Amino acid sequence: MGLHYYGLRATNAAYTVNSLNLIPVVTFIIAAIFRLEKLRLRTIPGTMKVIGTAICIGDTMLIGLYKGKLLHLWPTHLLKQAQLQAMGSDASPSAAGNHNDMLVGTLFLCGSCLSYAFWFTILCWDR
Repeated sequence: MGLHYYGLRATNAAYTVNSLNLIPVVTFIIAAIFRLEKLRLRTIPGTMKVIGTAICIGDTMLIGLYKGKLLHLWPTHLLKQAQLQAMGSDASPSAAGNHNDMLVGTLFLCGSCLSYAFWFTILCWDR
């Protein structure tokens, strides 16, 4: 949980929620590697598991890489000038520091995802 928290501090909430959506996928992959999950690709349920995993990974990648317009829920003239400059200053010198925080945050989120996946796999190990 701590890794997830530090990843949230270094990245943004949308990016963090995307990493949470990968936990079931990573858990399924780890369970398949340790032979806790029967894959059976020749059956419909086995094929659907693999297709669902691929769709989940693809959607997470799509949402993670998509850069859309900034959504303003209130008029922008209500924001302070410093907030407007911070939102629009991608080319500022501090942007390089934000990139480093994003990398560290991504590593924390990957560690969190792997930790949760291994924890869920260990919980099911005795069955």
